[in-house]
Amino acid sequence: MKASTLALLIAMLACAPALAVSPQAEGFKKLSTSRIRQAFSGKTFSDDTHFSNRYRADGSIEGVSMGKKVSNKWKIVKETLCITDKFGELCYVVWMKRKDVKLVHETSDLVLEGSIK
Repeated sequence: MKASTLALLIAMLACAPALAVSPQAEGFKKLSTSRIRQAFSGKTFSDDTHFSNRYRADGSIEGVSMGKKVSNKWKIVKETLCITDKFGELCYVVWMKRKDVKLVHETSDLVLEGSIK
């Protein structure tokens, strides 16, 4: 993801009213290491508009973000989902309610929302 794209996402998400309420208060459950693997491995995480990424069992991510093809990596570290792209690695706490997912960055206001298919 380009730095300008990430900055735009952060700005958009920082203004989102959903950030005022914790995922737990909205009925989301925090996933453990095994549940993160079960939820993502071999599945597609998408918001149906801006990104659609397939999380392969081998730790690779293939998909599209903001209209551009992406090939990234993923792994699970200390009950967080870590995604590595050409700019580095970001790790997220994973919250899930049915098929809806919120990836919450632990040290910033960055939240990625979508669903698992």
